[in-house]
Amino acid sequence: MVLQVQGPLTIGERDFGIRRAVRTALDSGSRAFVVDLEGLTLIDSSGVAEIATTHTAVANRGGRLALCHVSDKLRDVFVITRLNTVFETHATEAAAVAALTVQT
Repeated sequence: MVLQVQGPLTIGERDFGIRRAVRTALDSGSRAFVVDLEGLTLIDSSGVAEIATTHTAVANRGGRLALCHVSDKLRDVFVITRLNTVFETHATEAAAVAALTVQT
């Protein structure tokens, strides 16, 4: 399942939708997820926490979540917070899908 983020992931955007979409898909049996951040316009600590919480929910159910189109600034945040050791990131959606397909 590919989830495309459009717009901001900030504290003002209380209903991110990512977690709900992933949990619904998990309940339906899906276990491989790509979160495409190409359309992300702004992210704060709440948005990063949302991605981390979603990643944990997927991992706890035996699945995998990969990110693609991660901006340089967000990649820097991941390095500073050491989330770069948690998140699987890929340059493109196709690369992320291929990685999950091969290893899932």
